[in-house]
Amino acid sequence: MMTVLRRCLERFKVFLMGRGRSLPRETDPWSLFLQGRVLDSGKGNRKAAFRCYLGAARCGHPAASTLTGMSYRSGSGVPEDPVAAEAWWRQAAALGELGAEILLEHPPGPRDRKGPPPS
Repeated sequence: MMTVLRRCLERFKVFLMGRGRSLPRETDPWSLFLQGRVLDSGKGNRKAAFRCYLGAARCGHPAASTLTGMSYRSGSGVPEDPVAAEAWWRQAAALGELGAEILLEHPPGPRDRKGPPPS
C-alpha cells in the first residue's frame, strides 16, 4: 500500500510542478482531502480546494473523487464538465462511495443561471 501511495504522490508532484504549482504541505490523500474541505468552506479558495480534491482523488480517496466530480459538475474552481464529473463519480462508486452511486443514479440537473424554470 505504501509503495502505491508513494508512486501516486510522485506523479501528483510532477503534475503540479509541470503547471507551476506546489504541493500542499501535507501530501497524503486524507490531508489533501481535509485541506480541500477547509479551502472550500465559506468564501474559501475554490480553485485551491479543487486541486486538493483532485490530488486526493488521483490517489484513490473515494470522497475526494465524489467532490472532484461535484466541482466539475458545478464549475466550482474548474470549468464545468459533466462528462468529467460522471467519470469521477464512477471512480468513487467503484471505491464504495455511496454518495457517488446516488449521484450517478440521480445526477443534478444543469445549473440554472436564469432563475427558476418556467411553470
